[in-house]
Amino acid sequence: MVCEKTKLLKWLLGKIKVREFDSNKQYASEILAILLQSSTANQKKLGQMNGVDVMLQAVAMYKSKDPKSSDEEEMVENLFDCLCCLLMPLENKERFVKAEGVELMIIIMKQKKLAYASAIRALDFAMTNYPPACERFVDVLGLKTAFAAFMGKIPISKKNKKERYQEELEERIVSLVASLFGGILRGSRRERLLSKFVENECEKIDRLMELYIRYSDRVKAETERLDQIEFDDLEMDEDEKYNRKLESGLYTLQLVAVILGHIWCSEHSQMRGRIELLLKQNKLSKQHVKDILQEYHDNIGDLDGPEEKERAQTKIQKFLMAL
Repeated sequence: MVCEKTKLLKWLLGKIKVREFDSNKQYASEILAILLQSSTANQKKLGQMNGVDVMLQAVAMYKSKDPKSSDEEEMVENLFDCLCCLLMPLENKERFVKAEGVELMIIIMKQKKLAYASAIRALDFAMTNYPPACERFVDVLGLKTAFAAFMGKIPISKKNKKERYQEELEERIVSLVASLFGGILRGSRRERLLSKFVENECEKIDRLMELYIRYSDRVKAETERLDQIEFDDLEMDEDEKYNRKLESGLYTLQLVAVILGHIWCSEHSQMRGRIELLLKQNKLSKQHVKDILQEYHDNIGDLDGPEEKERAQTKIQKFLMAL
């Protein structure tokens, strides 16, 4: 209501445009993040007001330098929160690509400053269900930078030594790779993406399977815990159970399974052989992967409407048949 009936959005955007950091800019970024968080109307409105460009210019100041104080650091996080919220509507993803947002995020990642993880998060939002961003990412040589992060080669600072930070980054990069596979379905770009998993004796498949086993163990432990709770007479419906499992890492496990499905469907004998070998070594079969994919298929929500849901389910069906 406040965004509809007042000029607050425009005024806040003006505060974000100020180059020097001050507390007003910090508060403006925080209010904007709150206004954008749960309102598609506000996200679209700010996009129409050149908001994507303003956010990109604001975060670009931190591509090769770190914030000087904890307050400034908080503001940078707020700015990236705003950018990620803005990247929910399709038209803003388009504005992001046109404004060379993909290139800027890759530069930020390469500089390995504090905004490194935030740049990965913004790319993930931009590329989810939006093939043009995925194509641009491959065209501007983003694969090398992304797969360095995928292999765990991330810059270390006081902040990101924390285990939860590392985990969040890991989950985000898995999501980004899954988006790439979902957005690039054919042609030379697809070949370049797949070839990454053959490099260095399939080391990225080893990494993928390492993640698969780790998240699988975690979800198994949570499932057993929930079964025990239910055994102790605490009623829990299936939806709540499923959400608890998602929180314990099921969503990332599902995405890893989706990536494995894409790789398997490429019919590349070396990669297939590697996947089978690693499953066998961990006393698992392809049926385990199929079960994870089936559960994902059965619980896919209306991502961006019924068409997107149907497309996602068709893709999973294809993997299930191929496996």
